[in-house]
This record gives sequence, C-alpha cells and structure tokens, in this order.
Amino acid sequence: MHHSHGQCTPADLFSANGIEAVLCNGIGAGAVARLQALGITVYINSKARTLKEAIEHFDKETLEKVNIHHTCQGHNCH
Repeated sequence: MHHSHGQCTPADLFSANGIEAVLCNGIGAGAVARLQALGITVYINSKARTLKEAIEHFDKETLEKVNIHHTCQGHNCH
C-alpha cells in the first residue's frame, strides 16, 4: 500500500487484532517504540532466510528481541 512516511499505523492495526509479537528483518526505532508501547514484542529475524525458518526459530525461542542496536538509522537499511 502506498503511503506517506509516518502516515500508516500498522502497530494500531496489530494491537486491535490481538497481535502479540512481530518478526522483522529491519525496523526503525519509532516503530519499535510504538509496538512496544502497545505491548507487542518485536523480534529481529537475523537467523532465518525464509518465513518457515523464522517461525521455527520463533517456536524454539531462539530469535532475539529487538533493542536500539537492531533498529534502522535511515531508509534502505534492510
């Protein structure tokens, strides 16, 4: 979906639908802060090349929770 930067609010949609966790390859600090404020845990997917592998790592609890060092510092970082 096309949108202006900062104008979409997927975190609100996730929260409204009971999403408790998000797996990502890259994410900005603002998005992480918003998701965490809504009680959604964010995991970085640095171990998996496919969605199936990511889910397997999630199920095994081997994914890292996102911290400030994982967040993007600008566009085109992932």
